[in-house]
Amino acid sequence: MDVTFNPYLSNSLFFRPEQMYGENKKIFEELPHIVKGNIYLLAERRKVRVLPSSIGLSDDGYISASFTLEDGLAIPAKFPFAPTIIQLGKKFLEVYGNADTLQQYVVGVKNQAEYFTRQKSKSDRPLIGVSLDAEAQNKKNIALCLYTPDGYVGKLPFSVHSILSLFEIDIGDHPLVLYVGKSEHLKDRIYRHEKIQQALSTIDDDSDLYLYAFQFDTNKYTRSYLPDKTLVLRKDYVNDITAEDQLTIVEMCLINYFKPRLNKDYKDCEIPLNPVYQAALKGRYSQVVLEVDHDAGFWNFGTEHIAAKLRHQIEYPVHG
Repeated sequence: MDVTFNPYLSNSLFFRPEQMYGENKKIFEELPHIVKGNIYLLAERRKVRVLPSSIGLSDDGYISASFTLEDGLAIPAKFPFAPTIIQLGKKFLEVYGNADTLQQYVVGVKNQAEYFTRQKSKSDRPLIGVSLDAEAQNKKNIALCLYTPDGYVGKLPFSVHSILSLFEIDIGDHPLVLYVGKSEHLKDRIYRHEKIQQALSTIDDDSDLYLYAFQFDTNKYTRSYLPDKTLVLRKDYVNDITAEDQLTIVEMCLINYFKPRLNKDYKDCEIPLNPVYQAALKGRYSQVVLEVDHDAGFWNFGTEHIAAKLRHQIEYPVHG
């Protein structure tokens, strides 16, 4: 009988560390990946900028912009506003259901006054307003303002890479993993993290630093055979490894596999011989299969040691 401990990273939120400061701090701190996230990567990304003069907004809430690479190549794009906000709180999903429906009720306006004027038009659901935020606009983000019927005005500067990722606009780069870390309280760790400063000092002028905040989940798979040799595969919750040990095992396996430049521990050790690994798994599990898996091209993680690809399956045995 084989028993597999199967942790997996299946989604993430990524952003430039400086985006968590100032007016955006409260918004970021309430996002699920920050509240519940406890595994994170620091990654170097190819520098991409947006031409502020190219940013436009249509009456029906579509944003147009031209993205530029360091070699001067310009990539024009047009995208709807709704997917950028559909996950902000529960209200949008409750009222509109999905981004496509929400977009039907998005209006592009110049300011809040114009939004309220448009809001008076007959509609079976409330209209949501969006405008360009010229004061906050720079080459690193697309700055927007959100208006809702209750009088809320939210400033939303979206980083260039977050837009490229959300709408799968391919620029031919991949995240180079510099550091893998863990934290029980991710938001506190970010605000006082010396590795962020160290990473910033190591990347060149043609790159930006991003932090990927993950939630991970776990399964327990048991493979056994009936007398007629029929394979039986059973999936269960993991209830015999503490949350702390699960987190440590995921961290050490990621570091040992990717060998990021700024990590020191676990890079060159024999993972199955680690005391925490043995104490948590020995006698109950046969192997660890850690999956880093996503369907978006901007998850092409790699390092100097591991080729960039969408899916990484990391396997280690449990001895004894």
